[in-house]
Amino acid sequence: MAKACEKIFEVVHFCEEQYICREYMLAKYFSWNGDTLNPPCGHCNNCLRVQNESVHRVDVKSDAIRMIEVVEEVMNKLHESNKITTPKDVVQVYCNLKCDNEELTSLKIYGEKQKKLVQTKADALHLLDLLIIREMVKVMINLYRPNPNGNVLQTNIHIVGIVEGGSALIMVENWEIYLRSRK
Repeated sequence: MAKACEKIFEVVHFCEEQYICREYMLAKYFSWNGDTLNPPCGHCNNCLRVQNESVHRVDVKSDAIRMIEVVEEVMNKLHESNKITTPKDVVQVYCNLKCDNEELTSLKIYGEKQKKLVQTKADALHLLDLLIIREMVKVMINLYRPNPNGNVLQTNIHIVGIVEGGSALIMVENWEIYLRSRK
């Protein structure tokens, strides 16, 4: 069931992705190591969005490393009081937003001002999703029916760990993503 939940998470990410070519994402998902992937198609909804909106590709390696640090600090702090860590907790600390878990505002990392490219809540959540999909951040995904007689399924995502040596692994991967231009 855990693998099925991971696949559902990947499908949701595919649906929510706004800038990466849909054909490219599908080809990458089904490719074998060493396969050559075609460039973006230029005609899917995401390719058209890139052409029409003011976006640019940026390397967010340092932001990804920072996000891993935030995940670790938030997990450690919430573990002290036997609380679970959610993506929302991590994003609130990463973006220095008002935290639902008040104890997170006491973290040293919470108030630190750092130069980062990923600044909005939506972009931070997108980066965290990428870290989860690339298995840098470990999660437990619970799939459940809020109404036992209904057809709707909902998920809860709990962050349960980070991969050993995550920062070093991030340094060897491509972490270019599209971000909206700031005015």
